[in-house]
Formats: sequence, structure tokens, C-alpha cells
Amino acid sequence: MIQLALGVIVSACSFKDSNTSPQPNSTPSGLVIDADASQVTAAVGTPLHHAQICAQYLGPIPAMSCADATLMPITVDGVEVFETPARCDRPSALTGTCETEERIAARYTGTHNDGSPRPEVVFVNFCRDGGMGVIGHNSETGATCFFHINMRFPNDTLHPGSNDPKYDDYWQSADLVAADNCQGCHQADPWLHSPWIDQLRDPHDSSLPLVPLTASTDSPYFVVGDGFTQPYNVGAPENSCTSCHRAQCDTNFAVPLGELIMPAPFGDSTFIDSVSDDLQELRDWCATLPEGQQRDTEGGEGAACETALDCIYGCGNNETCVDLCVATNFEGDRLTALRDLVNCMAEAGCGFNEACLDASCGAEFATFDALCE
Repeated sequence: MIQLALGVIVSACSFKDSNTSPQPNSTPSGLVIDADASQVTAAVGTPLHHAQICAQYLGPIPAMSCADATLMPITVDGVEVFETPARCDRPSALTGTCETEERIAARYTGTHNDGSPRPEVVFVNFCRDGGMGVIGHNSETGATCFFHINMRFPNDTLHPGSNDPKYDDYWQSADLVAADNCQGCHQADPWLHSPWIDQLRDPHDSSLPLVPLTASTDSPYFVVGDGFTQPYNVGAPENSCTSCHRAQCDTNFAVPLGELIMPAPFGDSTFIDSVSDDLQELRDWCATLPEGQQRDTEGGEGAACETALDCIYGCGNNETCVDLCVATNFEGDRLTALRDLVNCMAEAGCGFNEACLDASCGAEFATFDALCE
């Protein structure tokens, strides 16, 4: 798993008076591409293709560097230390340890394609062993993208953004990032919190943590990108753990964050005395979820067909991009059926999107869908 998980916003689950139940997330194809979005021109399967699809919902992906990130302070009994200790006041949620010299979380405000600020879009990078991970999120639409690059540290290189032709030389492709199942940890919300990460503060408002606070049952959250699926919440228990936000399994982490005194942001590692019935019910449900449950790990035809359609929807009206999506994913009867579907959508003149498919090409889709079962 990519080392992006920072903690978990989960309720201590001490009350049982809510009737709110979590709702399954919609698919990214329900999002609307930005009016000023640039066309997707990169070849399918390349890192730049992933960046350009994400840029349709987040604006250009900025250039980033670990030199911009903050050196995570490590304290033992309130005293800062500069060598990795056996224990610490605020351990990493993911590992339960405190590794010194980790630069975590630089925050970049998104922009429109004309370069003007876009405050509803935020990118946060995380630099630790294994590489630099990035999360980009649009708080108004919920569009979220995950990125990653392998690197050795220290590394102060400025890694290119999506408008730079050298992008592919640095960043990983969508399939490699998706294989790490980022949304398996980032389940309730793109932004995860713990006492460890909440030591870092928003550079524009020190009263707030650097990692944004957005989680609620109504916060929009959609993962964008070929091969990615939506965070899994279907069948989660209806109790106080899911009354404030979507279900979040803290069983993926070394620190029992569900037992922290709520709410986030966390000032210290103060835990409740005992696990409530609601928290235990949520953890029992989490234990039933197979690893990688968000993805068809056997590579079934249904998953491949869904990936192909998501690829096509991400192209907008770029026919070259659509042709690459078609040619890359199939052969034989499925390839023929997908070409017939795409030709129908082109002839309908309403674009390569789900609405056009539903309105004009139902018969062609039914033929293609039957071959995907």
C-alpha cells in the first residue's frame, strides 16, 4: 500500500441515537468536466494520461517538491528528539512508529487553466520512505485523485506538473497507483487525521490542521482515474460510528484511532477507556471485508469493461483519446461491440459520455454489456 494514510477520522462511537445510514458512493462518471478543461491528449496507460484526466476535474496538477514539505517533529514526553526513538508521543497511524527526517505534507492550492487561484481544490504531498504520494481534492464536487512517485531521500527535486512534457519521466501510471488501493485506507474521506499528522498546521490559518477537515456523511467524495474504484461502504452498520461520516475501518492502521477522544483535529493521543459496542460492531464489519474488496482482483470481464468505459468518459470529445481507450482494452467480439458503441455515440453528436450513451445508444450498450458478463 502507498504510504499515504495519515490517520483516521472515526467516531469513538459512544452514542446510539442516530438513524443515519451510509450511502454507497456514486461513480466518477457522474462528475462534470470543468468548462475550461484541456483535452486529454496523452496515450492511455501513461502517467500523463492519468494526470490529464484528473486535471479535467481539479485543474492542472502542480509541480511539487519534498523541499516544500514540513519536517515532522518527533517528541518523547514533550521533548523533541532527533533520532528515531523506541516510542514517541504521537506515533504514525500507519506504522505505530516515529521515523525522524520525514518530510510530510506540503499544501498547494489548485488553479484554473488560466492560472487563477482555485481555493476549492487542494493538493497535499507526503514524503516518506518509498516515495512521494499526492492527494488532490475538489471540496465542491468531491473529485479526488491519488498520485505517487518512487524516490530516494533526501530529494529536493521539483517534480513536473501535468503541463510539463517531462511528466512521464517521474510519475507512476494510474494502474500502478490504483494497485495500491489508496481508497481502501482513505475510505470515509480523502483527508485522514491523527495526532501525528495534526501537529502540522494550515500555513494560512494556524488554528486549523494542514490536512483539511471535510468529512461528513454529505461530503462529496469520488475517486477519479482508470483502474480506481470507489471507497467501499456498502453494508456498513448503522450506528453512531456512521452518523457523522461514512464508515471508516481503522483496522488497517497500527494505532487504534477509533479509540481517540473525538473530534479531530487531534491535539494529543488521548484514548477512551473502553471500546464501545458501536465501534466494535464497525470493526467486526471491517473484518468481513476481503483485502482489495473494491477491485475485481481476478481481472474479470466486468471490471475490464467498466475500466474501458471510464477511460472513454474521461476523454471528453477527444476522438484520438477514445480510439486509444478502445484499442487498449479489448480484442475479438468485445472489441467489435465497443467500437459499435463508440461509433453510435459519435454519430449521435452528444459526446463520449454516460448521458449520451443512455439517451442514444441503448441497444449498442446492451450488446456490449452482454459480452462483459
